[in-house]
Order: sequence, then structure tokens, then C-alpha cells
Amino acid sequence: MAQLLQGRKAARGWDEFGLKVLLTLLTQPRWITRTVESVAFVDRHTVGRRISRHFAVPPKSIRPEIGEAVLLPVFGVPKTQFISCNLKDDLGHAVSLPPLPERAHYSADALCVLAERIGGTIDETTRALISELAAAGPTASEAKLRDLKDGVLKKLFRDRHFNLLATYLAHNYLVYVEVPKPADGTPARHMLRFELDARISKQAGDELTRAHRPRRFGRPGVNWRRPRRGAFGWIWDHFVRLPARYLGLRAFPYTHIVPVDGAGSLHLDLVATDGVAFGERHLRFYSSLGAFLSVRHRGVSERRARFVVPRPLGRGSAAMTVNIRPAAGLLRDASPLLLLGFAGLLAAVSFNYTELWGPTAPVSLLLIVAGLVSVITARPGEHPYASSVLFFVRLLAVTPLPLSIIAAFLLLTEGSQSVFVGCAVAAAVFGAILVLGRIIDFFALRPRNNEWNDDQHTRVG
Repeated sequence: MAQLLQGRKAARGWDEFGLKVLLTLLTQPRWITRTVESVAFVDRHTVGRRISRHFAVPPKSIRPEIGEAVLLPVFGVPKTQFISCNLKDDLGHAVSLPPLPERAHYSADALCVLAERIGGTIDETTRALISELAAAGPTASEAKLRDLKDGVLKKLFRDRHFNLLATYLAHNYLVYVEVPKPADGTPARHMLRFELDARISKQAGDELTRAHRPRRFGRPGVNWRRPRRGAFGWIWDHFVRLPARYLGLRAFPYTHIVPVDGAGSLHLDLVATDGVAFGERHLRFYSSLGAFLSVRHRGVSERRARFVVPRPLGRGSAAMTVNIRPAAGLLRDASPLLLLGFAGLLAAVSFNYTELWGPTAPVSLLLIVAGLVSVITARPGEHPYASSVLFFVRLLAVTPLPLSIIAAFLLLTEGSQSVFVGCAVAAAVFGAILVLGRIIDFFALRPRNNEWNDDQHTRVG
């Protein structure tokens, strides 16, 4: 930073405003003190993210000013990650957001200043190319980045710092906000909340491992991917692991991947929707220095999951996984007992199958009552995410209805007894699956008394 300030005094034609934008970007870990993110499920494929950042206005020598306001790059959001967004202050009031071309202009000015610091004065063509890179959308920016690396800006991209910042601006939108100048030189503190709806990543339901390859500029400290298991792993995933999840025997993992950019400590809070509960948590942090942290913990609440990555761990990438299971409840806990009881009823009727034919056949209609009772286990008005997780569990819970109709029809029409026995066996099997699932949930969802934490204040709860 000191070299940039000295270079500004010695060179002519440098953009003072762009230089200070660049300096605020480089010094984010100094003036941004804390990042808190809350995640709530909107539906099966969308989550609502609320990202709050606590920061102090940096010194006058390194901050860009517009009139009586200070312009600060507080947030960086991946270009392909959000659907809609909203910016609010610490009182919950909406904050106006500069239009995209204006924000891209700020970022482009900072990158041009860095380019001039590296290779001397740049021409208007180079400035235009840099501005297009910063303003381009996710697909176009990727193509422009490749062309510039192999084309006219090849020499600039050989510099590590230019490569990092240019790649970051190609993949992320910088959110600039204006805050009042602090009075009397005091370090005014602020908090801003960025609310956005984001699509759930395709990797959010997968087990991840860290990639064994060098860090890529402008991306998180590590690229997370699924472990490669070969043909047997594919068969296991599709014919064992996935069916077990849908039957309630295994958890549905949700993984939140977020870069830890060194801008204060990182706090992540996930809130469960009605109908589901959180089981084991898994924090994986891979720092840019190569250190790897992996922690598993049961958590202290079924409704909330909390992760804290403090500043001392440095920059890198964090993958925070929460195992999601069906929550306990009267109707859901009663479904297995209803199925097993219904299976016993069918078994008792099968022993006297032929005696219930003829004039006593209307008695078989009583079997439908158990099926009608099972319908109350379905709750069509609940949260879409809970419905998707519990879809096949609900199908098993309502099987007494079709089975009772089949059994009553067989008695009325003097049908095959083997089909009747098959209905009893099916009810018993489905009930056993639900009972096993509830037993697993009972042990998997039991919270711990205390959060996990270490000497550096990393916490999982």
C-alpha cells in the first residue's frame, strides 16, 4: 500500500479516485471487522441469504470520497449466484444501490490504476477492455477473461496481483455503498445487510472433498468437488445412498460453500424449516496457506446450525455441511405404529379369510377406516423444502389407504387370499422402514450440551 501511495506522488495522469478504490479493496481486512450470514430455505432449489457486514470507515488517506460521502466496496457477490437482492442498513431501512454500469466503472478504474502501476501508462483501448471485463455478465466475462489472458493484456496477467484482481472482478460483482464521512476524525462504525435469493448449488447435496491442485486466482482458496469412487461408487450412490435418503434412513446434506476472504470473522447461521431438523454438522476449512481443518459436531439445536471461522485462520474457503432429517412430531411418529397395526389387522383377517365372504363381507369396509386415518399424516400446506425431503416418507405413511381399499375389494369379490397376504406383508415392510427411520433419527438428532470450539475460537454448534 505504501508503494502505491509513493507511486501516485511520482507519476502523472493517475486516477486519484481509482487509486483509493484500489486501496480500500486491498485493506478490507483492516476496516471490515465481522461478516454474519443467515441462510433460510425458500424452496427445494432456492435459499434466502442475509449477509451482514460490520465495518469502520477507513482513514482519509485511503478512502474514495464523493462530496460528503465515502464510497466503500463492502460486498462481493458471485455473478451467477443470486436471483434478486436488496440492501439495508442497521435499522432495516432500504439503501440505494448504484447502477451496475457505475459500479463496474469504479472497479475498472481501480484495475486500470493497478495496470499503470505495473506497466506504465495504458491507452484508451486497454481501459475499454478492462471496463468491459468488469461490466460483463457471468458467461461473457469468462470468455473475455480467457481472451485477455492470451491476448493484448497477456503481459499484465503475468503479474500475480493484477491476475488476482482481474479474475475476481470477472467472476464477482462488487457492491459499493455510500456512508457519511465520520465527524472529527473518529472511526465511525456501520453495519449493512445484503439480502438475496440464491439458487442452491448442485453440490449442495453431495459429499465434497478438497481438490488437490493449486489455488486459482479470483476463486475461493480451493475448488470443492465430489470424491471420485469409480463404477462401484456410482452404483452405491444411485442404488443405496440416494434411496436410503428418500426413505428417511439417511440424511439429506446441505453444503454451503463460501470464500473466507479475510474481511473479518465469518459467522454462518442456518435455520431449519418446519418439518425438518438438523443433525450432524461438518465444517471443512482450507486456507490459502495449505492448512486444512475438518470438524464434525452434533450441534446444540435441531432448529439452528451455527459455524464461526475467526480472523486468525486467514483467507481460504469453507464448506459447511448440515445433515437434514425429518423432524419429530405426533403425526409423523404415529405413522409407523399405524402401519404396523394395520399389518397386524390384515394378518388377523387373513386367518379367517373365507369366513368373511358372503353376508359378512360389508364388515371388510371397516378396513378402510385405517387408511383414512393415515391421510392426516400428509400436510400439503407445509414448507416446500420439507415436503420434498419427506415426499417418499409420506408415501409410505399413506399406504394404508390404497392397501385397505384393495383388501376390502378382495373380501367383497372373494378374491385371491395370496394378494391379501401380500398387502399385509407390504404394510409390515413399510412400517418397519418407518420405524427404523425414526430410531435412526432419534439418535442422530440428539443435540450436544456445548458447541465445539478451539483455542482460535472456531466454533460449530
